Amino acid sequence: MNSELPNVKVDFYLSGPVGYDFDPGEITDAIGVSPSSLRTLEDWPDAIKHPSSKLPEGIGVHVSWSLSTETEPCRAISIPFDKMIEKLKGKESAINQMREKHNLRVNFTVVVGMEVGDGPEIFLEEYINSFAASINASIGFDLYIDEKRCY
Repeated sequence: MNSELPNVKVDFYLSGPVGYDFDPGEITDAIGVSPSSLRTLEDWPDAIKHPSSKLPEGIGVHVSWSLSTETEPCRAISIPFDKMIEKLKGKESAINQMREKHNLRVNFTVVVGMEVGDGPEIFLEEYINSFAASINASIGFDLYIDEKRCY
């Protein structure tokens, strides 16, 4: 078993419905946090924008606003999750206003890069669940096993 710590980061996404266009800068202004990345309808490849592309329902060209923690070696996902919550704490009302105004999907994704047998503690403390519930967010996990880095 490798003694390296797993690499973990947390991403926060606000995503619009497929095909719905709005200015993601409005989210930045409303919550007062600069995003790690933005994606507008124009940013998608033409092959995906084309009406004949066969994507599953609910997946396709959409506007998104995202915020990410730095990838860091750690033994518990709560460490980067705490950093993300700290960035968003006190902004729940603004996030909910944007969510309702633009019918946004809100989610956290925990990204883990690890060696076999060296995974982090994957446990969601009550305060993490409570914060996610306060903004109607889902929580997902992307696990990359035998990877040195998270993508």
